[in-house]
Amino acid sequence: MKIILTKDVPNMGKQGDIVNAAEGYARNFLFPRKLAIEASKGNLENIDRQHALEERLKEKRVATAQKAASQLDGKTITIQGKSGGGSKLFGSITANDIADAVKNQAGVEIDRRKIDLQKPIRSLGDYDILVQLHRDVKSTLKVSIVAAE
Repeated sequence: MKIILTKDVPNMGKQGDIVNAAEGYARNFLFPRKLAIEASKGNLENIDRQHALEERLKEKRVATAQKAASQLDGKTITIQGKSGGGSKLFGSITANDIADAVKNQAGVEIDRRKIDLQKPIRSLGDYDILVQLHRDVKSTLKVSIVAAE
């Protein structure tokens, strides 16, 4: 019997796969647990529509990420931090601070979790920070930490 898996099933396949299964196994185990549906013509068409919709959404997300990356390329974000006489800061600059500064200065909203900052910045200077806007789209952001007046 041909079925469409609605969830990952060990030793059978992943969600969305069309597989052959024993009729009893499908009717008594997979269907009641909502792990699969019968591969009828209507269900196959629904799956195709769903895949097309997911593909369009993915393309839209990539386009949005590429647009944001193009807006960030070549921009230098300046953040003021309190410092003593030397170059050490009285606190630290975190990914949250960088995301807020990017939103205020460049007009691009970035999730703080997408900023690849290994540890908080604790001294004045210029830094190149990797921002992963999408799995396929990365951008390098120039951040300049200056002393607050």
